[in-house]
Amino acid sequence: MEEKKRSPTEEDNEEESRRSSRRKKAKVEYKEVEEQVTTVSDEDMESDEEKKDKEKEKEKEKEKEKAPVEDKKPPQPQPQPTPQPQPAAKTDPEPEPENDSENDDPTGLEGAAFQSRVPFDKMTSQEAACFPDILQGPPQSQKVFLHLRNRILQLWLENPKQQLTFEVALPQIEAPYNSDGPLVMRVHAYLERFGYINFGVFKRLKPLPAKKHGKVIIIGAGIAGLTAARQLMAFGMDVTILESRDRVGGRVATFRKNNYVADLGAMVVTGLGGNPMTILSRQINMELHKIKQKCPLYETSGSTVSFF
Repeated sequence: MEEKKRSPTEEDNEEESRRSSRRKKAKVEYKEVEEQVTTVSDEDMESDEEKKDKEKEKEKEKEKEKAPVEDKKPPQPQPQPTPQPQPAAKTDPEPEPENDSENDDPTGLEGAAFQSRVPFDKMTSQEAACFPDILQGPPQSQKVFLHLRNRILQLWLENPKQQLTFEVALPQIEAPYNSDGPLVMRVHAYLERFGYINFGVFKRLKPLPAKKHGKVIIIGAGIAGLTAARQLMAFGMDVTILESRDRVGGRVATFRKNNYVADLGAMVVTGLGGNPMTILSRQINMELHKIKQKCPLYETSGSTVSFF
């Protein structure tokens, strides 16, 4: 087939139509892009508006929270009634804790040695000088000596109101320690000679020696002078006591007026453990009263003595 020849006008029209079609397609594509852009921008705009709304809501909530705090007013202090003085309730004074040292003292043979101021398990220097044979002997002989000494001291402390003679002590010593009679007699004589037993005011089972061995003058009729006089008289001495006052006792003095009694000195026994005054108080039935830690002293005017 033969192609038809086109006129220049037709060719021009075709080119224009092509151009227009191309332009139209470009416009369509451009519109689609614009639509996409507009949709995205709308979403962005919506999100921004939502954010603003949320921020406004948060601000409103904060204002609501602040509102009650601002509305609240600080409470004004109310006038309180003045307290009226009330009479103080009488309370009994709390008892002071008593330090009873007597409960801590040893008992038995050890307690007898403690109360007599000698060690329980060894010889003193004075005993070593009086019993050199025991000191130089075997350890068993020293154990026998210590048991005899402590046992005789215990017998005396159990009944200090009566003289403890050798004849009374020997049957009360347990076997086998009582097998050596001469040693028991020596230990008993030693304890009596040095004033560990049979001292103070007690009932004598044996009379005083009729024959005097010498004369002794004691100056002062205080507690020490009177005790020494009794001890020397028991040993067969002729004793004379000199005292410048019109009474005996020395510092131990008691003032009596009608029904009132007041001790003027040496009325406090400090420490009963190993104190011979403990034995003396038992011998004369003297009742001892415990004193508190707070023990005030008074002047003659009645005011309390100040130590500061």
